[in-house]
Amino acid sequence: MTRFAQALFLTLLAALFPASAVAQNLLVNGNFDTDVSSWVKISSTGTAVFSPLDADGSASSGSMLTTNTESTLFVHQCRPATAGTSYDFGGKARVPLGQVAGQYLQQLNFFTNTTCTGSGIPQDAGGLSFFYYIPSGAWQGRSITGVVAPPGTVAALISVSDQRVAAAGTTIASFDDLFLSKTGTQRATLTVAVAASIHGANNTFFHSDAWIFN
Repeated sequence: MTRFAQALFLTLLAALFPASAVAQNLLVNGNFDTDVSSWVKISSTGTAVFSPLDADGSASSGSMLTTNTESTLFVHQCRPATAGTSYDFGGKARVPLGQVAGQYLQQLNFFTNTTCTGSGIPQDAGGLSFFYYIPSGAWQGRSITGVVAPPGTVAALISVSDQRVAAAGTTIASFDDLFLSKTGTQRATLTVAVAASIHGANNTFFHSDAWIFN
């Protein structure tokens, strides 16, 4: 490779890396890489702990494992939000089969105070959106997009719940890759700013390559 081609290659390489945009997750520690910090458990019994089981099979990350021994176990996180802004939220859950009857959901509540305390903005005023995860024994991803924060919103509460419907027994579920984002910003974008194809000395040839992986 000629010196010119080497210099051009380094220039292309330097231009490529800053062009990678990071998905804008407003939650803290939504991927549970090493622990369940920043998430608050609401239940007098039961646990919400770190598990090495990762939704994407990563050996360097994990998930949050909930074990519910009473009626309902909530785990949540409160984040700043803006009235009139459109939000997307979702995540992944793994609910084993063969348990006592239960319900497993993720929800978004909007609040008029910064601490997400009290009852929040009512559902009929646009203050609550939610979806259920279905027991299957496999990871499943779900999301809701385009939820507009109602007037008066200053904070949003993302919560996941492990609810036992049966009169007795224990239910468990794993949660991972939880996110809250402004609509559209959760998509990652990679832009290759320049590309080149050039002939060098002694029949050498330089061209830029790009690979795209999921």
